[in-house]
Amino acid sequence: MGMGKSVRSITTFFYTKFYVVIYGLLLLIFSQYVPIHPNMYILIFSQGITSYLTSSIFEIISMVEKYIVIIILMLPLISIEIARTLSCRKLNILLLEVVILLLTTGNIVFAVVYIILTIILIKFLKIFFYIENEYREKSDKEDKNKQCRIAETISNNKIGRAQKYAMMFISIGTAIFTYIILTVIFRANIFLISILVYIVAIVIVYTHSHHCYKSVNISILFKQAILIGIPPYGVISYIQC
Repeated sequence: MGMGKSVRSITTFFYTKFYVVIYGLLLLIFSQYVPIHPNMYILIFSQGITSYLTSSIFEIISMVEKYIVIIILMLPLISIEIARTLSCRKLNILLLEVVILLLTTGNIVFAVVYIILTIILIKFLKIFFYIENEYREKSDKEDKNKQCRIAETISNNKIGRAQKYAMMFISIGTAIFTYIILTVIFRANIFLISILVYIVAIVIVYTHSHHCYKSVNISILFKQAILIGIPPYGVISYIQC
């Protein structure tokens, strides 16, 4: 009984929290497979779309071929993510994911492809996964309140303001460190502004979150702090489900 509950707890954590981080990092890597430098947009507007298409026809064909491969790889990933958000009844979180991905990569074309695939898959998967039931919503709310009460009894030591901000700085450090790794290893064309936006998101999560961590185990907070700091979707893993 205890073993089954533990396995169920680990599975829930992976599906609702850790998977979001893996999903975001994979999308980040895929977007770099067909990178579009910000200067390209300036070139298109300065030359005109028609002139650019004519002069760069072979480059565009190569890009389209790469996108076909990316779409095939992304289909199962996006399907799982949509199923996850549908099961949590928070489908609107996908819009936030698109915005963060666009800010992180600066790749408008990839973001548009991502949006189109998401819309198509939502229309198909919503039939199978969308459940709106008042009893289930009430049950979920009661479960959440129960979890908060359990969290309150995990530790008698209150997590003070200093400790909370320490967690925030751990998250910020993790975010910057991950961005450096992505830039060096994957040669990612990452906007500097996205780092600042992500740091602001981390600050907002820690200062205004309603999550029940007033008196939880310090090791749990460290794990959460590191998870939140992994871009692009670490913050979403904290506020989701």
